[in-house]
Amino acid sequence: MYLLDPKGRHRVWGAFGPGPFAILNTMTVPTRLVKFKQGAVQRIRFDLQADRQRTTGTMRAEYSGLQLELLGYKEDEIKKPLLKRVISKAANVVVIRDQNPRKRGELVTGEMTSTREPRFSMFTLWRQGIVSGLFHSIGVPQKLAQKLSESKDEAPLPK
Repeated sequence: MYLLDPKGRHRVWGAFGPGPFAILNTMTVPTRLVKFKQGAVQRIRFDLQADRQRTTGTMRAEYSGLQLELLGYKEDEIKKPLLKRVISKAANVVVIRDQNPRKRGELVTGEMTSTREPRFSMFTLWRQGIVSGLFHSIGVPQKLAQKLSESKDEAPLPK
């Protein structure tokens, strides 16, 4: 990272896998209230460019057997309300790609797009970009993936 760039421009890239999709739950459960219930990651590669206002980039997630679960937050606890369970089932059937590459061998690439709230750290922006790319890669429409990645954290800080 070039620390003297007046616009804060820098690039972050990486890869990980193989492993269970659940390794991402520590990032998505407390902040996005999304739990990866099942699935195996073969490899996830990302490349993001960031500055003081935003991040953009791409994510290529290769995985199989993906199922996610939407959670709720009530009375200082993360819960699985009935409505969220129903929505989770529908999302897994209609929206979420259970495997990537697809059956025809096509690898769907996710776009990372996130706008930075200036009062938050660059690490928050990186997380937002990775979450938006991951959600877009698994089938969430890009605008919704960006909105989900930028939404206010619902859970309080750990005590």
